[in-house]
Amino acid sequence: MRISIKKQLRRKRSIKKFQKFDFDFAKYVKDFFVEDGKAYISVKIDSLDEIISDYSIKDYEWINSEFAAYVEENAYYIPVYYPIVLDIYGFSFTEEEQEMIRKIIKDYYGLKLGDKVIDLKNNMRKAFTLLCFGLITIVITIFLSSFSKISMLFEVMAVIMWFALWEFIEYGWLERKELKKQKIEAGQLASITVKFN
Repeated sequence: MRISIKKQLRRKRSIKKFQKFDFDFAKYVKDFFVEDGKAYISVKIDSLDEIISDYSIKDYEWINSEFAAYVEENAYYIPVYYPIVLDIYGFSFTEEEQEMIRKIIKDYYGLKLGDKVIDLKNNMRKAFTLLCFGLITIVITIFLSSFSKISMLFEVMAVIMWFALWEFIEYGWLERKELKKQKIEAGQLASITVKFN
């Protein structure tokens, strides 16, 4: 019994210690990424294959998924009000390869931005449909409330009305807010500047 009490006390002390622990996230981001109002992501590359997918064919190159994931993981910590500069170090690329890499990166993140634009349009369409459906059920519910004999149908319509309006609120405000945030993040990556050192 004594051992378990000691263990519990030790665990409680550890939990309190961890709760008090703090990390200055903003200072770390500023020190690690930001310089002269721009955020820098540095990447060491040893060959073109680290940026271009092995499955790509000439003139239809595509980005290496590991490279894209690395850039996105680093960009995740950068506040959206900083423009991002991708500094590629190591391997010496020809001018033609540099232009190809810039195009591939812009195209990839441009498509990601396009996905978010489409998601926002779909969200708007769903929200508008739910709002219209909710308003129609309100009218039907008001009409049915005048008939006392069909109260069961009135209750069903009332439930449908609240469901439609609640879903409208979820799509129209809550989900849309998150989609707008994701669109801004995608826009930040789509406007990335690529430099070679």
